[in-house]
Amino acid sequence: MAARWTIVVPVKETAVGKSRLSAFGADRPSLALAMALDTIDAVVGSARVSDVIVVSSDRSLVAALGALAREGSGVARVQVLPDGGTGLDGALRSGIALASRTTSYVAALTADLPGLRADDVDDVLGVAEQHRLGVVADADGTGTTLLTATEPAALDPQFGERSLAAHRAQGAVLLDAAPTLRRDVDVPAHLVELGAALGVRTASIVARRAVP
Repeated sequence: MAARWTIVVPVKETAVGKSRLSAFGADRPSLALAMALDTIDAVVGSARVSDVIVVSSDRSLVAALGALAREGSGVARVQVLPDGGTGLDGALRSGIALASRTTSYVAALTADLPGLRADDVDDVLGVAEQHRLGVVADADGTGTTLLTATEPAALDPQFGERSLAAHRAQGAVLLDAAPTLRRDVDVPAHLVELGAALGVRTASIVARRAVP
């Protein structure tokens, strides 16, 4: 399979992100970071992905990615673009603009998919290559976890509440995807739902305490 996709992953400051996981107390920022790193790991491991652009100004994330790169991890293919403070869609647009300079296939992915696996990414991108625009619905059926385009200029991210309807209205085809690609984590119950599918970093933090 050809590695032709650039994936853009926006990551909010972990000190303030994932506020609905506040039951984890002091571990919440570390949990948010772990989920982002597990998500990025899965993307880097995909045979269909050539490059990853992480849009973030979170120092702990940038430091973790740098350490992994120095260890020789595949994460060395990750480019970090500072977040301009224009919100989720603004961060995605800046990443998409950068990706569009060098690639023809671009996708936007949320960073809270700690159950994601490289095979899941391979499978959905193989289908996405057949469509100008594609979208993966979250587990609740109203939001978006992945937005794909074989023509980057067609990408107009509208993430947030009821984003699935907004992306479908743009002409995005609904893509079938593994449950781990649909289960974004917003509340503790979502971690329980993923169970053994959790990535190693996220699972390590969850194992320290009972999930609230």
